[in-house]
Amino acid sequence: MAAIDLFTWNLTKETEEYHLALDHLAMLAKKGPFIACLQELPAASSIAQARSTPQPELAERNIAVVWTTKLVAGIALVHHPDLSVVGTGCADEDGEFIAAVFQRPADPKKVAVIGLHAKSKVDMKHAEDHGGARALLRHAIHALELKGDHQIVLGDFNSSLTSWEVQSWYGFYALSTNSPNTKPTWARRRGFDHPALYVVQPSNERMGTFALTDDVGGNERPAIDFIAVDKAAHAGASSRILTEVAGETVWDAVEEGPKPRHHLPVEGKVDI
Repeated sequence: MAAIDLFTWNLTKETEEYHLALDHLAMLAKKGPFIACLQELPAASSIAQARSTPQPELAERNIAVVWTTKLVAGIALVHHPDLSVVGTGCADEDGEFIAAVFQRPADPKKVAVIGLHAKSKVDMKHAEDHGGARALLRHAIHALELKGDHQIVLGDFNSSLTSWEVQSWYGFYALSTNSPNTKPTWARRRGFDHPALYVVQPSNERMGTFALTDDVGGNERPAIDFIAVDKAAHAGASSRILTEVAGETVWDAVEEGPKPRHHLPVEGKVDI
């Protein structure tokens, strides 16, 4: 399948950001195959509408949208039309992700892609609940039993890419700084294969993708929007956090971080 461009951005329902994302995807489409996940889409946007009704203006820009078994609020998987969706896109019953398997013409390789908006954690006060939510999330993805040669997760995890709830075998099991446990007893979990995923760490990770300000004036910028892939794809993957999209800044120069209440997008590439 060779190289595929990847992109993920939580638009926080902002129309201005949506149009920037649309222009950016059209630019990617001119280069070749891409797959993107957008979260918190404006409800009236063409991509949101295209999840169930064809939108000719998107087709004109070589932008296709995955149709799923049911709509998940605000999430869309978007791709170059040269990539075919093999079968029907799947939707999480709890509304935290959608998934599809892609294939390129005359290429036997299939890539399973999960578009994620792991929002359940937001209203949880206890760390134990956070880990439990991540474990349930990963198990729901396993339960789909997606048939692909590779797996890619694009999204807003609402957890830092270095957090234990993301890296733990008992959590989401997407590794960034730890080696996987290779004991045979860890290869499966409650009836499903449970391979480690690997975070594609952004080259500028310290920039963070979302600003968290606490009550004592602290300013934390964790990278909660990122890409994770299977082990075989990890060596050929790269990513970076963007501060400019389609020629426009999405960075608050005064606060030195994402614009208030906004996320920064992440762009990547995988060579498979």
